[in-house]
Amino acid sequence: MSIDADSLEEHPLLVKLLREGKPDTMTLWGYVGPSEHDGSIALYPSLENLGSAIEIPKGDILHVENVPQSVMLFGAKVVWVRRSATVVVRQADTAEDAVTSEDIRDIRTGRLHMRVKTQRSDCHSPCATCRDCSSVCISSCRVKPPQE
Repeated sequence: MSIDADSLEEHPLLVKLLREGKPDTMTLWGYVGPSEHDGSIALYPSLENLGSAIEIPKGDILHVENVPQSVMLFGAKVVWVRRSATVVVRQADTAEDAVTSEDIRDIRTGRLHMRVKTQRSDCHSPCATCRDCSSVCISSCRVKPPQE
């Protein structure tokens, strides 16, 4: 079976993004909320942690689509933004949340003693809803599930 190349249609969203934003775009996933800046929206990666948001200027938004409920619940959006946009990332943690004893590692070499903050073991995904590697969304996790 051969494919007729003339019957292939261009994807309308791809054509729009290339026309308006050139190939220099980025996608952000989350929930639209109130912004601290006029002319911007706030995109919250998760409904679980409202201390984390990304402020995006409305003029740099190229396209918005609804995220399917099977990927992110409760009306999430995927937003295409010009890569040159000036976005502001807000991250608020309590001191207790910011550093735990699991985040600190003691290193001793001879008389040298250092306490070093290590990278947290957590999950990462475009929808930021995963808690472990059994999450609905595609995730890249470094957390080992608890042994039963």
